Amino acid sequence: MMKRGCVAFPIFFYNESHINKRGRNQAVAIAKRLADFCPKLELRMVPFDGILREFVDKTPRELACVLCKRAMLRIANIIAKQVKAEAIATGESLEQAASQTLTNLMVIDDASKLLVLRPLVGMNKVEIERIARSIGTFSISIKPTAECSAISPRLKTHTNLENVLEAESRIDITAIIKSALAKSKVIRARR
Repeated sequence: MMKRGCVAFPIFFYNESHINKRGRNQAVAIAKRLADFCPKLELRMVPFDGILREFVDKTPRELACVLCKRAMLRIANIIAKQVKAEAIATGESLEQAASQTLTNLMVIDDASKLLVLRPLVGMNKVEIERIARSIGTFSISIKPTAECSAISPRLKTHTNLENVLEAESRIDITAIIKSALAKSKVIRARR
């Protein structure tokens, strides 16, 4: 997106109980590398602990990934409004994960008021890695970090919007998003 002249406002969603400090350090290192292309780049670090805990405790576990991505889009919409962004771009690639099926992407997009761009959607892992190598982020991104243990072994690859909306009705999504945003931090990639 930056190659096409877009200004990026990257967001890193982290969960203390599921990702170690190394993951946050990787996000900062990648943001610093991307600042070579966009010198005023600022990384938003958004804690996701409370949101994920609500999903795990109060909704069907197999919907966790779709629910998380919907919450992330809602947060991205709020940040986009603050920075006057006109769209949201994600790094999703079709069929690379259970939440990245066409059906699930449509359900996820329903949570966004803004257009969701997916410049990598048609690329496979090898093509994405080639791009990461060319911009200098690959060696940073492959370092091991803790995996999210909230993911169910029975993830739904074809959710339906009605079931997801029913699951979301069990929690106060507005309050947990507001809480996460209140604890978020902005890190300038280049000082």
